[in-house]
Amino acid sequence: MKIAVSDYDGTLYINQEIQTELLESIKAFRERGNKFCICTGRPIESIYEQLQLHGIPYDFIVGMNGSIGVDHEYKEAFGVYMQREDVYAVKEILEQHGYQNYSVSNGYVNMFIENGNVNDEEFDKLEKSGIRGFYILKNSAEEAKEMADWLNETYPNASFKSYPNRDFVSISVNGSHKAHGVRALIKHTGWQGDIITFGDDFNDIPMLKAFESYGIETGVEEAIAYAKHIVPNVNTVLDSF
Repeated sequence: MKIAVSDYDGTLYINQEIQTELLESIKAFRERGNKFCICTGRPIESIYEQLQLHGIPYDFIVGMNGSIGVDHEYKEAFGVYMQREDVYAVKEILEQHGYQNYSVSNGYVNMFIENGNVNDEEFDKLEKSGIRGFYILKNSAEEAKEMADWLNETYPNASFKSYPNRDFVSISVNGSHKAHGVRALIKHTGWQGDIITFGDDFNDIPMLKAFESYGIETGVEEAIAYAKHIVPNVNTVLDSF
């Protein structure tokens, strides 16, 4: 059995569309007894909506770069939350550097914080309900990478980690990345088989490095350089198994 784990944006969803050939390949791949999973930087509800909208077959979803996983029945299988002190450390860092607009996520949905629309008491309630990460929208992918690199270099010993993903910077628990998410889903399901991963951007690097991997040729050159193979699309590989 093959266990395929794919990023979504820029890997499956390219140029704002999902190719019919890809859907047919995923369906046939699963019918041959293999598993197809999604591993994305998006929160669960966001990616779930996309899977339903485009009719993408799947067996498991890993969201927020490995911080949460849900099975095909939408039941949470695993997850990690940021510690209270880390949440407030990130909040303070962002506000000290003039970032008044960002979002926090419980893993399922994001809450947007804009120009002080959430006061300290409301934020404290939000934190108590559980925060798995932060998202900051930048003007470009280049700016997102610059900010993520700056955060990681400025706070090298922090218990949180930043990843650029297209125009966004995502901040979550250090050690909770896509490779961690893949290992967690394998541990939870007990599936045995060869793991293959697909990605195109910086937040995919951990799983591209850790497993047999395929980088999408239209992806970020620095990121797909970590893949074992470079391919034009996911279906080319799925069809070969």
